[in-house]
Amino acid sequence: MTAIQEPIPRGSKSFPDGDGDATCDKCHGRGVVSLELENKPRFVICEITTPCECVRERDVIRSVKRGWSALDEVPLRKSTPLKGKENQNLWVTTTDKALKSHLKRVAWDKGRNWFFRVINDAELMDSWLHNIPDDEVIDEDVRQARGGWKSSAEMILSDMVEMPALLVIVVGVKTARNSAMSELLLEALNRRAYGGKPTWIIDHPNYRLAVGHLSYDTIIGDLLSDWEKMELTEEGAVKKTKVKVPDLVLQSLSTMSSGETDPEVAEEAGSPGLLDDVMAKHMERERVKRNKNWEKKRS
Repeated sequence: MTAIQEPIPRGSKSFPDGDGDATCDKCHGRGVVSLELENKPRFVICEITTPCECVRERDVIRSVKRGWSALDEVPLRKSTPLKGKENQNLWVTTTDKALKSHLKRVAWDKGRNWFFRVINDAELMDSWLHNIPDDEVIDEDVRQARGGWKSSAEMILSDMVEMPALLVIVVGVKTARNSAMSELLLEALNRRAYGGKPTWIIDHPNYRLAVGHLSYDTIIGDLLSDWEKMELTEEGAVKKTKVKVPDLVLQSLSTMSSGETDPEVAEEAGSPGLLDDVMAKHMERERVKRNKNWEKKRS
């Protein structure tokens, strides 16, 4: 009769099913290391262990990739001014490369149990149209998103925006015009605010979130008016600005003379003292235009 072989205890270095790194010189593949306590409870007779550093690092890497797979190949920078702002709303103007570098540092320091998610405005639109078959989708950006490596076609808007501890929304990826884009972004921001969770809005220096942006309207501007705003570079330089007067409004005023806006407003724009009035008139005209377009579509 063959003797029953006793299972190898978890505390053995030769434990065959360890989930750690086999080359780790601390746990030798166990995935845990012994924890020495000065005042060990009397009722504890077995070994007390804690996850090994190799397991912690592996899990952090998985967490970072889950939040944004594009961070996988990004070098880990030493520091970032974004650290410590994970629990507040933030508006950041930066490039895609700089965002990846800074955000990976934040996610790495938060550890393996931090749930963050990075999405773009095209994916927001995709989640809103999730129940429409691929061959019936008119929006070209949504069609491309569904054919990419990270389709959100199976995820509804509430699942996408409400669950993460931090939601990072990159605006400006979507380029095909869709009149519902600003309303969709507003709904995402309102859902986050209702749940008491922070959101980061990311726009690009060459396509700022202001008048003329697909995701912008006056309500969005009002909502973001009390958010902290940052400008980041790859070197880590930070320029904090107030959002009371959006940067892009000033930029849009400089283009008024091109004939894209009301000539009366363009003429008034030459006087710095009338800047607030000019902005108000320009924003009101934009609102009226949107309302007229919406009424035409409804009729």
